[in-house]
Amino acid sequence: MEIIFNNAIDYNDLKKVSKLSPGLYIPNDRMHLKKDIYEYNGKYYYKKESNSYELINELIGSFYAKQIDLDAVDYKIVDDKYIISEVFYDRLHRYKYTYEFDYGCMDKLKSAIRGDAKLPNNLYKLYDDVMKLTALDLKMDQRDRNEQNVIIKKSILNGKVSLAPAFDFGFSYCSNFNLYYVNPFVNIKKTDEDIHNFISVNPNIKKYLDILNNIPVNDVLDNISHVYDVDFNYDIKKYYKTRELVNNKIL
Repeated sequence: MEIIFNNAIDYNDLKKVSKLSPGLYIPNDRMHLKKDIYEYNGKYYYKKESNSYELINELIGSFYAKQIDLDAVDYKIVDDKYIISEVFYDRLHRYKYTYEFDYGCMDKLKSAIRGDAKLPNNLYKLYDDVMKLTALDLKMDQRDRNEQNVIIKKSILNGKVSLAPAFDFGFSYCSNFNLYYVNPFVNIKKTDEDIHNFISVNPNIKKYLDILNNIPVNDVLDNISHVYDVDFNYDIKKYYKTRELVNNKIL
């Protein structure tokens, strides 16, 4: 399937830069150090080659994230086959993948999500971010939320802990049904009973699901069409609408 994004960035307009460039900060222990970095309009980006559906899914995820005030990376399309994602690291925070994060804090957060313990006040922002991310992933039927694409940041000024901007929405809206949703914090069986039980323990997630479910995916595709001057044909819209209808049955 070929999709032409008429307002895509020309690859020649990207400038490959050194990781030591002024204004660019990447923690030394990040696997992202292995990736090439490009400058475009004064901002820094990673480049990721994707198929057409992955490109669309990344844009859909970024759009939906904004509707529930979940920080997400800024994506841009380049030459119809690449997507670039903004480098979000800064010197005012310390960043860790979830498998690196303090075990005691992770255990307390997971216990609170299960309803086994009270949530510590200092973890509320992180907890609320996790609910937003979980709602978004459930909405999109995300299949690839793991310990290497969820990053936790901690302010060096006040110690506040939250999620770093969300990314990696590409493996979503799959053609087959998956019974489980898993991320580093939750494991949900997607049945009416289990979803109801999860919401009863974590009522925050319901308001985010309600917001997202009131925005049809075809409306998001129309927005992307306007921004990138791209024509999504009937078959593409039908595919996304069908996957949304199947997924909404359990939400």
